[in-house]
Amino acid sequence: LLDHVKKCWASLYSPRSLYHLYQRQVKLADLRMAVIIQRMVPARVSGLAYTVHPVHRDPQQMVIEAVLGLGEAIVSGKILPDTYVIRKDPFTVLEKNVVTQSIVITCAEKEGTETKELTKPVSVQKLTAEELREVGEACLRLEEHYGKPQSIEWVWADELYFVQSRSIDFS
Repeated sequence: LLDHVKKCWASLYSPRSLYHLYQRQVKLADLRMAVIIQRMVPARVSGLAYTVHPVHRDPQQMVIEAVLGLGEAIVSGKILPDTYVIRKDPFTVLEKNVVTQSIVITCAEKEGTETKELTKPVSVQKLTAEELREVGEACLRLEEHYGKPQSIEWVWADELYFVQSRSIDFS
């Protein structure tokens, strides 16, 4: 566990991170970093949600992405997710792009994660209509709670879990 905490702290000094800080004119001395330790949730489906359309910046729309297994597949770029563009009020799916998924990232038996090739690629929607609505409405409650548009990582195992929520900065 301590080795992983040290890796998180060290990530602050990665070339990508340092360049990002340089672009924003942030001094390393001004930064504070906390490492949160949480239980790994064995996700059936996971993904990202943006409570404002991240491309069009339309506050009346949100975007939800979903893959089978862990969201690491989206973040790492290994899998293209299903994508849903949703009108917030009334909650209506405006666009739906369902992608065939041939691999899945799952919790490894002892530690970390493992990538598995699916014997039969999955070409169906990863979330049911009811689950999609539940994810969307819960994300909108987070936006209301924080008072700002949010970028949210979520996991669906036996129920909905939130892994991370942070403000979207369009500057």
